[in-house]
Amino acid sequence: MAAAASIASGCVPRASLSAALERSDTSLRLVSAANPHVFPLMLALALEPDLPLSFSPIKESAEIDSMFRTGEADAFLGMTYIGAKKQLAAPDLGLRLVSINIWRGFFEVVPRDIRSFAELRGHKVIVSGPMGSGRNGGGDIIFQAAVRRANLDPGRDLEVAYMPAKAGIAQVAAGQAAGITIPSPGSTGMVMRSRMGSEGGSNIALSAIDMQAMFTGFRSFDEGQLPIGGLHTSEQVLQTPPRRSALLRVFDAYERACEALMREPERLAPMAID
Repeated sequence: MAAAASIASGCVPRASLSAALERSDTSLRLVSAANPHVFPLMLALALEPDLPLSFSPIKESAEIDSMFRTGEADAFLGMTYIGAKKQLAAPDLGLRLVSINIWRGFFEVVPRDIRSFAELRGHKVIVSGPMGSGRNGGGDIIFQAAVRRANLDPGRDLEVAYMPAKAGIAQVAAGQAAGITIPSPGSTGMVMRSRMGSEGGSNIALSAIDMQAMFTGFRSFDEGQLPIGGLHTSEQVLQTPPRRSALLRVFDAYERACEALMREPERLAPMAID
């Protein structure tokens, strides 16, 4: 299981094309946009710095296609629906899903007196992205599904606005919006800062509605979790023994990092960020 946390894309400098081409063919070239999937990877690199891995952060998943074609990337971390859409739209990439990660980390941060999505009816709510608007991103898809499970129509019953997380957080803190979709640890940070009176200078006490709790009745994963993340690669990597070996080493290290992070989050989280 992957821990639900996020990390800024600027933590690891992006390798240039020339540097990528100079790397050994046995090194896995992995890319990812800024999202929760990166956090265990950074911890894996901190715990096992000799991994055969070259990591390049990207701004958005649209960059993946060209990077696979030019050899700048041969694996990526991302939502499983992104990989599925890419395989359907660009079968020449030969994408394959290596693993599915189970997540718990999507929350709607709201004023503390709001207890459910039903109480948001008629109010302005924000869907945020780490850098962009968040529209059609993982958080948006989970939000839309959770709202419908609460018997609301997001287009009719809510005023939904899209904006970067920083702007959305400011609107909630100022009382200009009744809620914001933001993954952990951003949601946890907002709630904690509001209780200390430091969330944008606002005195509004905040709490979080757990979106995962909306999805029940599935036998393939535990309640309170969602299978939405995954490690993707290409058929070419799987058919090339040295690169397949590198992929499996990275995958195993990623899994170990996830397990370690869940056991000791307070001790290990700073290692991933540093």
